[in-house]
Amino acid sequence: MKDLFCQLDSRKKQVLIVDDLLDNCLLLATILEAEGYEVDTTDCGYKAIAKIEANPPDLVLLDVMMPNIDGYEVAQWISQNQPSVSIVLVTAYDTLPQLDPRKVKIDGFIRKPIDLDEVLLKVETLLATKQGGANTVNFTKITPIYSRTDKRILLKKNEAVNRKSFSRYNY
Repeated sequence: MKDLFCQLDSRKKQVLIVDDLLDNCLLLATILEAEGYEVDTTDCGYKAIAKIEANPPDLVLLDVMMPNIDGYEVAQWISQNQPSVSIVLVTAYDTLPQLDPRKVKIDGFIRKPIDLDEVLLKVETLLATKQGGANTVNFTKITPIYSRTDKRILLKKNEAVNRKSFSRYNY
């Protein structure tokens, strides 16, 4: 399968990945860095807020279920304090609670297990739209990347067997 390549401005787009499971952060970071994004990760909602205050990213991929402060609370803080930051919730839930759009601005959802093509398409589309509208996306250059159409990975724990499992797929 071929993915669409987006021509963005010369500054690398910044993505913050927030997930309490290290392997999920590593997987997403590896994929997004390979596509040219500047990626930072954290395993805690409070650390995410501190990072966003210090250097607001263009987009946050935010796990819903985390200890201490969940993804919804972090999303609400981002919406109220850094409204220009795009938010994509990453969740294993089949249904999500109704969120008050006056308090929380969610730009998208990604379901676990993660579909790598869905992640790339969602990130590319949101960042291109944020840059100035869908017309800024250049769909004329198509570049093949790893065929990942049927690979979905969900890692429950940070164990050696899990790291070995996705290393076979160059992640």
